[in-house]
Amino acid sequence: MVDSQMRGFIRQFTEKEIEEVLKQENQYIAFAKRFSLKEAVYKSLHTFEGIRSFQEIEILTDSNGILFVSLYGRIKEIADKNGISQILLSVSYERDTIVSMAFAE
Repeated sequence: MVDSQMRGFIRQFTEKEIEEVLKQENQYIAFAKRFSLKEAVYKSLHTFEGIRSFQEIEILTDSNGILFVSLYGRIKEIADKNGISQILLSVSYERDTIVSMAFAE
């Protein structure tokens, strides 16, 4: 169960993301990884235009355990305008450090 300190942070995630994370052993790290990936995706689009919510960037896991991204709303419009059809993700974690990369093509 998620404690009250995480509620505001969790608002940045879609229901599907939350469902996936709540099934994991270390939910704090799982949420942090996804948030880090959301920031990497946003930066990979090379835009300074704001988005309404990080919920417009959804990070999920496919049946093979590979993370993938779906875009919605304003952030999808920006990606479409720039001809971006695919975003590849990479995330690493060790102790208290998370490194995320997103490659938009």
